[in-house]
Amino acid sequence: MNRFILLITGLIFQYIGQAQNDTIPFQDKLFNMTTLVKTQHANNKKTISKQGTAFYFAEFADSTNTLKETKIWLISNRHVLLPDEKVPDILSLNFRKIDRKLNRIIWSESRVTKDYISKHIKLYKEPKIDVAALEITSIVSNHFANTSNLMPISVLTKNDFLDKKDEYQPEVGDDILAIGYPKGFYDE
Repeated sequence: MNRFILLITGLIFQYIGQAQNDTIPFQDKLFNMTTLVKTQHANNKKTISKQGTAFYFAEFADSTNTLKETKIWLISNRHVLLPDEKVPDILSLNFRKIDRKLNRIIWSESRVTKDYISKHIKLYKEPKIDVAALEITSIVSNHFANTSNLMPISVLTKNDFLDKKDEYQPEVGDDILAIGYPKGFYDE
């Protein structure tokens, strides 16, 4: 059984082997749990664009881990989702799509408005804590309902968190993964 430690936006998650009834290889899950995020906002008659990466997190409504009333969150750095401590005019969230004509994977963009971001973002009160969460359940549902050939997303859940701070005892040879740009996608 393989043990991986994921370092994502400063949070530590653990993935040990494959869960029961889980047939998706870890590398594919990792590929499908990260995404590219772009923000835009107007500043003195010019548009400022920034980008970064994020991952998906699912919050189940009950302990049965069913999809009923599950919330899906986009987790990233605060400075990515809230550049310059201002809510961006537009946030572009991207999903992977299979382009059958070009026989490759491309981004499928979903735009989120300033009003939506303002109502659905969660931040620490202290700006020095550089983590933010945006609830995107309806964005994901709508995009998957209206777009064909999308690849499924993978999500982390609270079951992926380490139970105790002292539970993780790194050993020589442990695989450590720091998630940055989503696999296969780069700045243009």
